[in-house]
Amino acid sequence: MRSLTEPGGYRAVPPPGASGASIETLHQKVRQFYVLQAQLLDRGDVEAWAATFTEDAVFVQSSHRDRVFAGNSSPERRGRPAIAQAAGRGVAARAATGVTRRYWVDAHTVRRSYDLTLRTRFNALLIETPAGGPCRIFLSVAGEDILIPHGGAWQVSRRTIFHDDAG
Repeated sequence: MRSLTEPGGYRAVPPPGASGASIETLHQKVRQFYVLQAQLLDRGDVEAWAATFTEDAVFVQSSHRDRVFAGNSSPERRGRPAIAQAAGRGVAARAATGVTRRYWVDAHTVRRSYDLTLRTRFNALLIETPAGGPCRIFLSVAGEDILIPHGGAWQVSRRTIFHDDAG
């Protein structure tokens, strides 16, 4: 598994308050963090994607049970291993059926917090394409993250996803 900070790795965002880091620069770096997260899932690199979460991270989805990103996973997952396991099941299920999934994450807002964390909000589309078939939007969601600085990079300590169809 590649380190989050090695050359060519996934180091995307300097810690908040880094020398010369304007809010505009910070916002752009946070966008890069989410682009890299999306690309890791696009490739099915679950271990590297999970490494962008803290060891004790919490991942919550407000959704219908059949719409949780990993199928039969619990809507709340605690700890990096549980988050990775759920994502791995989803990646394996799509690979078995020949479905390609892409993640489009945008519309970010970023707030610095007094405790050096960032509070972010974003929208995401999950787009699926079956082998030989047309693409379709699988999910439309809004998300909220708490990002903490870790070793010169960022990690998600809490992610809450709100599915648009959750009612």
